[in-house]
Amino acid sequence: MKQVVSRIGSRCIAMYIDDSSAHPDRTYSSEKIERLLDAKVNLSDAVLYENWTPGEKVELIEEVPPLVTASPEGRNFSQPFTVTLTANEPATIYYTLDGSTPTESSPVYSSPIPITGTVTLKYFAIDVAGNASAVQIQVYSSITSDTKPPTVTSSPPGNKSFNSAQTVTLTADEAASIYYTLNGSDPTTSSSVYTGPIPIRTTTNLKYFAVDRAGNKSPIYSFWFTIDQDPPNDVTSLAYTKLTATSVRLTWNVSGSTDVTFYEVFSGQTVVARTRNRLATYSDIIGLTPSTTYTFTVRAKDLANNYSFGQSITLTTPPVSPSLAGLVTNGLVLLEETPENYSFLYPRNYFDGNEPFTLTMTVKSDQGTSFLNIFDSARENEATTSVTVKRNYSPNTQFVVTLFARDLNTNAIVATSLFTASLSTAPYYHVVLVRDASAISLYLDNALIMQKPFGPQFHIARLERPLLQVGDKVNNVWYEYLAYYNRALTTEERAQNYKTLL
Repeated sequence: MKQVVSRIGSRCIAMYIDDSSAHPDRTYSSEKIERLLDAKVNLSDAVLYENWTPGEKVELIEEVPPLVTASPEGRNFSQPFTVTLTANEPATIYYTLDGSTPTESSPVYSSPIPITGTVTLKYFAIDVAGNASAVQIQVYSSITSDTKPPTVTSSPPGNKSFNSAQTVTLTADEAASIYYTLNGSDPTTSSSVYTGPIPIRTTTNLKYFAVDRAGNKSPIYSFWFTIDQDPPNDVTSLAYTKLTATSVRLTWNVSGSTDVTFYEVFSGQTVVARTRNRLATYSDIIGLTPSTTYTFTVRAKDLANNYSFGQSITLTTPPVSPSLAGLVTNGLVLLEETPENYSFLYPRNYFDGNEPFTLTMTVKSDQGTSFLNIFDSARENEATTSVTVKRNYSPNTQFVVTLFARDLNTNAIVATSLFTASLSTAPYYHVVLVRDASAISLYLDNALIMQKPFGPQFHIARLERPLLQVGDKVNNVWYEYLAYYNRALTTEERAQNYKTLL
């Protein structure tokens, strides 16, 4: 037996004579070894411990351990899979799946390892020369199967018009990559990747979608961002009618611009009325002062919030009718001397938290008619607070006030009061509804009929356009006067109005 030891960097290679080697593929002739040593090919610091005879054979023995790789490496997963272990030379691979350190008594790797749950895989290998690799660790963590695609939202939202350039922010509801286009084409994973707010300076069709870490894809979202800086056309034929000491109706022909959303009425720089939509052809202005000159301007507003230049009209309210000279005017917001049956009024801030109000009317009716309905919504079927004043059918001649509302704990408050008397349908009756800091009260001909205390816990939501329905849809109601005050009238003031209006 003859042996040669050489060193290649930190690798130690021992070569020895072994004519009966069981591994002829790893057996080299002494001539080859000699040539390698002489040429010093890939060898350094070669040391010959014993001479050998040319022609004798040697076997390469190495102390370099095998290298083992796992595919795939440790990761999170939602579906079962297998792990393949591979050594870079012939070797036996030992492994465990319970986190314990593997030994030569552990299972021997022979085929891909199925992974169905969270596993800590540890493994090492021993080659044919007996060199053992270090123990390696891979952790595979099972997560809940994710099949839900991400949702992406934009800020500001799309399919709207804007009167200035916009910066659009896209946000996914989970970790995801967002891809987008600005030319109207459908985005793919080769499209631009969203990394920050997108500037939009002209009308643009923005399309985008997202892919989450599980590979789920959202639908493609498509939104237009319309940049419109052109003002809409003005209304035409602005005029006024129904002029009283405290109110007026402005009328006009609608704007020719199709993107108008509504019209606003200005007194100076203050908005005093707003229509519901672009088709409105009038607006009632209330709360005016008798014998006062006003200039009102009607301006159209479009989808991009551009205002038209505006059409203006000037008018002077008349003095209060001599017959109403004794009427209380402090807090008077609305005065209709001859309101129409089944008409609607929209006093601004009619319901405003717990603020008081007073409604007075001089009225007569057929039996079974509603005098007044107050709703805290623009539509009756959406109301959560309502007050109804009506007169019941025969045979009992009754005045009924029904109050429905909710307190701050959303508990329903319902109050119904009946006033029974032998009342004729011919004369007018003076009806007053007062809401003060502690109760809502009904007065008939200056006499208290019903009072419902509710205290400060009673809640009426502040809404911009509450609905005041005057009169009855089916039966006739005749009014001489209807007045609205933004405060609760005192006992003396109610008596003064009663004398004046009758």
